[in-house]
Amino acid sequence: MELNLKDKHVVVTGGGRGIGLACTKEFINEGCKVTVVVRSQETADAVKQSLGVNTYVVNLSDPGSGVAMAKHIENNYGPIDILVNSAGDVRMCAVDNITDNDWLEAMNNKFFPYIHSLNGVLPLMKQRGQGSVVNVIGYGGRQGQPIHLTGGAGNAGLMLATAGLGHVYASNGIRINSVNPVAVETDRFKNTLKANAENSGITVDKARENFENKYAMKRIMQPEEVANVVVFLASDRASYVNGANITIDGGTNSTIL
Repeated sequence: MELNLKDKHVVVTGGGRGIGLACTKEFINEGCKVTVVVRSQETADAVKQSLGVNTYVVNLSDPGSGVAMAKHIENNYGPIDILVNSAGDVRMCAVDNITDNDWLEAMNNKFFPYIHSLNGVLPLMKQRGQGSVVNVIGYGGRQGQPIHLTGGAGNAGLMLATAGLGHVYASNGIRINSVNPVAVETDRFKNTLKANAENSGITVDKARENFENKYAMKRIMQPEEVANVVVFLASDRASYVNGANITIDGGTNSTIL
């Protein structure tokens, strides 16, 4: 299927690792011009050298950072056609150990980076009357998990923001969707396994086995499998998909809601 993405300018926040990196590669494969947004110069240099993309270094937790990001990228690399938000990482924490700062840290590390990015890019897309946004969020926003309640709360907020903003901006020619995968084979998943093992008093290998067994497909999802859905949603082939929060769980949760 031709996705008609050639020469589109795509900005991927968190595009230097994990799911974000997989998205970056898939958009490049589709002939897009990609700008990768990361937090460290080291990551920026590595991804620029390996993939030849434009980069921008910023901490999107900071208020105003998204506006500065969008302005810099458009002034230097051209109008943004597609925004993929995949930045942010929340520390796993057992319920009994959660502090006030853990809740605040979770919002600053995931929820606000997405919101700040949206605040910077959406007004520019609105001026042009077109654009597509895909937020990579996570299934933890739909189902509470004992060691991921702080991050899950932020994810739930982002799901609501996706649906609400999608509705508001639809008349401006902008579509806003999200993908919400269960566990994905990334460096972050390794940390998840460690946290699960510690919380349950089991080995990391046993924790992995438990994850695999609870999924209908009996395996852990690969980043590319998420990226493929992101690329489709970003394309005009998904032209009437808007405000949708797409679960990617391999059929594990067999519900209709």
